Amino acid sequence: MNVSLWKVFTRTAVFAITASLFCGCGLVWWGAAGVGGYMLFDASSDDDDDASRPPVISGLSVTQGQEIGGLTVTVSGESFQAGCRLFFGTTESSPVTFHNAWLLQAIVPPHDTGSVTSVSVDVKVTNPDSLEDVLAGGFTYLDTIPPAAVTDLVVVHTGGNDIQVTFTAPGDNGVLGTAFDYDLRYSPNLLDDANFGSASPLTWNGPPNPAGTPESASFTLLSMDNLNFALKITDNAGNVSPLSNVFSLDPFPPGAARGFTATPGSVQDQ
Repeated sequence: MNVSLWKVFTRTAVFAITASLFCGCGLVWWGAAGVGGYMLFDASSDDDDDASRPPVISGLSVTQGQEIGGLTVTVSGESFQAGCRLFFGTTESSPVTFHNAWLLQAIVPPHDTGSVTSVSVDVKVTNPDSLEDVLAGGFTYLDTIPPAAVTDLVVVHTGGNDIQVTFTAPGDNGVLGTAFDYDLRYSPNLLDDANFGSASPLTWNGPPNPAGTPESASFTLLSMDNLNFALKITDNAGNVSPLSNVFSLDPFPPGAARGFTATPGSVQDQ
């Protein structure tokens, strides 16, 4: 065999053997004909460079949800690091599951939308090396869940024209959170959704309490008779609950004293 050809063959064989031996640990020998020797380079250098790059968020599997949070969301992108942190607005999501450099999974934290029905917030990933990326307006919180209907409204006649109203606070989103306002009304007619707005209102003193809290208030009516009471709850985004149970008050049931005063020759109702 020609000596030059033999040199090319042996160099090629050495390259193949050393490449197979060292690729697994990221080291590869390579050579070129006409160059007197071989050069060693580290194939893992790309991974090292990637570890120093800032994360990039490319998208979320879910881009909107209720303000109460709780949705599971998958964040895709690149250069995520184990131990990275995920924020929705200024609220940190916890826990964050790191699958790999391209995939995170987390639970959306709650966020109050205030007096509007939707608010968009930035989504941010911060790696342990403090490099970060922000997806502007990446998630939209919605407040479309009305407060739950009150089901235990009770009205008690406490004497004269005075009554006491009690019920359990329902909350903001269904039976969660704190509502914004109570709309309590009464009428001699049986109340329903059609005539509730035309019934006489009673102003509730003080803000609503958190869901599950017993509520109680006293009122003095202009006159006392058989009356029907009902209640609707409003949250701060303007969502209104269904009508509560209607409580019918008979202040003078059969056998109860109505406050009559007897005088000779007449009977007058006090």
